[in-house]
Amino acid sequence: MKKISLLLFTFLITSIGAFCQVHIEKPTLRSKQKAFAILVDADTYQAIKGDIRQYKQYIEAGGLPTYIVSGHFATPDAVKKQILRLHGKKQALEGMVFIGDIPIAMIRNAQHMTSAFKMNEDTFDWYDSSVPSDRFYDDLDLEFQYLKPDSDHRLLHYYHLTPSSKQRLQSDLYSARIRYPEALGGEAHQAISTYLQKVIRADRNNVLDHFTAFTGAAYHSECIVAWKDDQKAYSEDFPFLGQTAQHVKALHFRMDDVMKPLLFEEMQRPELDVLLMRQHGTPNRQYINSPRQPTDLATSMRALQHELFGRLRRAASRQENVDSLMNSFAQTYGLVPSFFDAYNDPTLVREDSLNNAELYIHTTDLLFLDIQPRYLILDACYNGSFHQEDYLAGAYLFTKGKTIAVQGNTRNVLQDKWTMNLAGLLSYGVRIGQVHNQNNYLESHLFGDPTFRFGYRGAADLNAALSRPDTANWRAYLQQDNPVFQAIALKQLQLLSQIPSSELLEYVQHSNYRIVRLQALQLLSAVADDHFIRAIQHGLRDEYELIARLSALFAGKNGSPELIDALVHSLIYDETRKRVQYNVEIALGQFQPDQIMASIRQLRHQGTPIHAEQWWATLVERLEGQQQFSSRQFDLLKNPSAALPQRIQVARTIRNYTNHTRIPDYLALIHATDTPEELRVNLVEALGWFTHSYRKPQIIDGLKQLCSDKLPSALHEEIVQTLKRLNQ
Repeated sequence: MKKISLLLFTFLITSIGAFCQVHIEKPTLRSKQKAFAILVDADTYQAIKGDIRQYKQYIEAGGLPTYIVSGHFATPDAVKKQILRLHGKKQALEGMVFIGDIPIAMIRNAQHMTSAFKMNEDTFDWYDSSVPSDRFYDDLDLEFQYLKPDSDHRLLHYYHLTPSSKQRLQSDLYSARIRYPEALGGEAHQAISTYLQKVIRADRNNVLDHFTAFTGAAYHSECIVAWKDDQKAYSEDFPFLGQTAQHVKALHFRMDDVMKPLLFEEMQRPELDVLLMRQHGTPNRQYINSPRQPTDLATSMRALQHELFGRLRRAASRQENVDSLMNSFAQTYGLVPSFFDAYNDPTLVREDSLNNAELYIHTTDLLFLDIQPRYLILDACYNGSFHQEDYLAGAYLFTKGKTIAVQGNTRNVLQDKWTMNLAGLLSYGVRIGQVHNQNNYLESHLFGDPTFRFGYRGAADLNAALSRPDTANWRAYLQQDNPVFQAIALKQLQLLSQIPSSELLEYVQHSNYRIVRLQALQLLSAVADDHFIRAIQHGLRDEYELIARLSALFAGKNGSPELIDALVHSLIYDETRKRVQYNVEIALGQFQPDQIMASIRQLRHQGTPIHAEQWWATLVERLEGQQQFSSRQFDLLKNPSAALPQRIQVARTIRNYTNHTRIPDYLALIHATDTPEELRVNLVEALGWFTHSYRKPQIIDGLKQLCSDKLPSALHEEIVQTLKRLNQ
């Protein structure tokens, strides 16, 4: 019996070993350049082995030695083990691509590495509150604790970023996914095979000379100045654009009530190289237009009917009380009961459904289109949700046409970020993976072939420079009268700790190039010293809207009283830049009310008044209302009689509204042993968002004082993580 059991045990161990076996095919190209890795699940590899080997040959023909790593990978850790193994060789990796069913890491406790995502991980389902992210694979300095596999989705595995890990993203490698969306139907292996053949046929010498950008409804506060100013930067990013209207286009949703057909025409232009689409989104939708604007009384009534009937139908689908909602609408809008008789009329339901479908692009819309841009940038929430069966980035990638790569986000994404940061490298033949890697966010992902590049004679030199940074080399690039070269040189020199903040300030104040001034400002935000404050003051008046907008954002995050006059000046004299105004008002909410009012009074009486008395009264009333709300929130936070969930919710809002004047109060609550532990933990976590604050040293000292005390483990771990975040 023992002998049989031993044989059975040996058989099981052998079977498990065979199942986990990984096969590695080495590069055939000899080169001093770094290598590239194709990681593919065993089933996909067996099904389309010939295509994958052809893809490897294609990459090596472009100068990158390439591995193929295939196997049955049970967890993300099993994949990462192979990445670390290859990267540890003398010829380290530069990047990688994941083909087929490669496990997906769902990351928790790392929302500070996203641009906007802040869902409560304690109250929401893990599937919704975790971030699907390949930063697990490409940032090798991050440390994770394995939690569990997802019970419903076989590829998903949950991980917790450890408090002792590095807390800032800086990926060592670039990565991309080639994963077919199952909801599109058809056979996944055949679709991947067809895509790889499209890559292999791609023109290596195609110069980036056709570019189109589109901005959808409700984006950037629908500010026309923001949309217009983006075009100024495109000319610096893409110097080889042609001189005709067909070579460069800037489209806006207001150009037509229904932009969808026009966008489909644009997407199918064979010569289009890059398409940037900015809009709101879901995993399988891009929201393009807002509902048509009524032009007369009849269309106004139909628009009201369309809106209210839609709400009633949604309420009915959720099994809510429709009659009560009808009565509420009738009282609010003065409607007779018969107005609602037709809300479920099949003809109207169909008409409303068709009208709604005109306002967005769905994955099914793309099934029969030949999408042509070599690179699509989907600057929207959720369009890159590759952990789901239906996601837009994948739908675009696997259409017919010439599309090689798509950028998309797995979670919601901040509107006020520099999406096109260093996108100009594309014009100079830099591999698309290298370009994407310059903007590290937990939710941002590349889909398709990351080794693809546009034609440019000096491509090899710049790709090599990014793989093997050298101070002298980047100093040489900085001396060239080229905005793209200067911008990337500034960033690389800072990564090498070879450029002082005083020099960055000089570029903010004196560079003739918008993307160079913006790059220097963004790099200074990582330093957050006195030069950063002066850069913000200067940036608020910059002629480039995005510089002013981000300066306002940084002003709120920094909180120095020295910024109040510049913010108030912007609030009063910069009315046409709506998104700047939005960020300025939020920023002013983080300062002392009496200091703001003193600055307003001073500016009001300087020079010629440009506003009526009522304007000033409304402005003061608005700011006072904001301050009163802030005071009420803080009173709730410190009230021991208030419900704990309410107090915790207030603590969580501090992440978005970093009120620097309240820092001593927050620290006092954290130090108080009678403050509930869960609230103390949430307050410590909230202080981790003050990375740009002029009072950051005070936070660090206050938290360090606690470290000497005997603390509950959850509180101690949160303090360790917050100190890591503030000290990086």
